[in-house]
Amino acid sequence: MIKGYFGLTEAPFTKYVPAANLFHSQAWQELSARLDHIVKNRALGVITGEVGAGKSTAVRALSSRLDPIRYPFIYIADSGLGPRGFYREVLSQFGVTPAFYQRDARRQFDRVLMDAYENQGKQPVLIIDQAHLLSASMLAEVRFLTNFQFDSLSPFALILVGQPELRATLRLRAFEPVRQRISVRYHLGGLEEQETRAYIEHVLTVEGDPAGHQQPLHRLPPGCHGPGRTDRRRGQRTAGATGLRAVVEGFSQVAIEGSAEGPSSLRPTGGT
Repeated sequence: MIKGYFGLTEAPFTKYVPAANLFHSQAWQELSARLDHIVKNRALGVITGEVGAGKSTAVRALSSRLDPIRYPFIYIADSGLGPRGFYREVLSQFGVTPAFYQRDARRQFDRVLMDAYENQGKQPVLIIDQAHLLSASMLAEVRFLTNFQFDSLSPFALILVGQPELRATLRLRAFEPVRQRISVRYHLGGLEEQETRAYIEHVLTVEGDPAGHQQPLHRLPPGCHGPGRTDRRRGQRTAGATGLRAVVEGFSQVAIEGSAEGPSSLRPTGGT
């Protein structure tokens, strides 16, 4: 309905957006630079943000700009992930049948990752999403994942992505050894009101918004950005709801104005 009413080429504010069409806010650019740094230096990074802030989307964008041959990209999102499951998943994605016992699977993991780095010229990138839900045993295992050649080398980049609770968990004394190994920490905040409007304008532009069809932008509720900021998902919902309201109000207005002239005048105002 919104697509047809505003004459767009694609439906706006959907969950999936091609990487090339993503809105690059200041925070987004800072996060992208940090992700690139983690990959380049084969480091351990922790990325946090509220639900809908764009963390997973940023990871997807990272994947799209990396050479898949040189940087094998392994993405894991499993709330029940444990050490054994982690090793099995990574080894399986490398085409290796994982050993049954965890300690044997860990040795396989070490051999496969080192072989990829030293003999094949590859730098694997491992992503663990929803990391705030990881068990204590899996978080503790991160310490051993980054310990190669007497803790002098890391053949891959490891990025933990999760909600703000992950930061609180890592501050616990039990995870001090893990925290000391983290090279990059970044919290992705929301958008300011001005950025929210710029974000909506950007989406309408890339989705083929014709001139003169940006009236929903002026109907954004003053408080739509919440207490100072909004996340991207909330921005999508707000923009979509505002656009739908514009459609409904447009049809209603025409229905009222055209009631005396007959059905032929029942066309949406501002539509085509």
